[in-house]
Amino acid sequence: MIERERERDDAKRTPLHPGSRREAGAIGWVLLWLIGIPIPILLVFFLLRGCT
Repeated sequence: MIERERERDDAKRTPLHPGSRREAGAIGWVLLWLIGIPIPILLVFFLLRGCT
C-alpha cells in the first residue's frame, strides 16, 4: 500500500514531456486568433515576448 502511494506521488512529480508545453503555447495562440485577434497583432506580441 505504501508503495502504491509512493508511485502515485512520483507520478505527480514527473515533468511533462518537453513538447507538451510548446503545444500548449501554440494552442493559446490559436485560441487568441479564434476569438478574433488579428494575426499582425499576434505577431507583434510574439516578437515582444522574445520568440520563445
